[in-house]
Amino acid sequence: MPFMGIDAFIGLYGLYQLIAHGPSLAYIGVVMATMPFAVFVLVVTMVSPRPRTSSRLPLVTILTLGGLGCSLIGFMLGEYASPMPLVLALFGATGFMLYNYWYSSFGRTDSTQLQLDAPLPNFVLQDINGNNFPSTSLFGKPTVLLFFRGNWCPLCMAQISEIADGYKALADRGAQVALVSPQSHENTVKLASRSDVPFLFLTDPGNKAAKQLGIAMDDGIPLGITGYDSETVMPTVIITSANGRIIFLDQTDNYRVRPEPSTFIEALDAATGPKSTTGPKSYAEAS
Repeated sequence: MPFMGIDAFIGLYGLYQLIAHGPSLAYIGVVMATMPFAVFVLVVTMVSPRPRTSSRLPLVTILTLGGLGCSLIGFMLGEYASPMPLVLALFGATGFMLYNYWYSSFGRTDSTQLQLDAPLPNFVLQDINGNNFPSTSLFGKPTVLLFFRGNWCPLCMAQISEIADGYKALADRGAQVALVSPQSHENTVKLASRSDVPFLFLTDPGNKAAKQLGIAMDDGIPLGITGYDSETVMPTVIITSANGRIIFLDQTDNYRVRPEPSTFIEALDAATGPKSTTGPKSYAEAS
């Protein structure tokens, strides 16, 4: 997202002004209105990737709006003749609020094609070898079916890693995990090559299955991401019983808000009962 680079640059410029010219409310506000968001994105995408955050990031919101307030007060006190610090703080605060309340949300409504206690609709994917993989091939075992945006999405990768860490708790209940993305077959193969967990790695060419299920997203790839088509899928978790009936659905409206893996265990146990009396009772115990 190009905004992030500009936001970080403005924050560093604000720090330079504080170091070069001494403390001022105006530039303290610039730093507060830009750096918390930049640091947040750096942490959750690179330093310590995680599969979920709070929905509205209250701490970052408070710091950002507080920074805008500081710059406004500094401007009113006449710290600088130029309104530049206030403009920079306003840019940072506006960008963050757009990200927090608009960009992060899909504006989705629950798909009418997916209903609890209804059969999983028929659709066709491709397996790791490029062969057609009908959805009926999932029948015979409980299945955790995860539609994810692609290898480019840090939160998706963190979610998959989290599931892998506690995979034994799912396997003890006889469940399999299928990962589905509209990304290229080559990218799916790369993901599979990095995994030592027996997931089903599946590709949805042309996003056809996602469109059929009502979970496709037009132009969902952020600017600056290359090697992927512009269309992607809204993160969705579907758990089916061995006979193919849907027993759990998560259709998040915020790409940063994803279900805890413990909910998968609860759904499987509620539908079929624990598969093992000696194995882990929860995801945490399996990790």
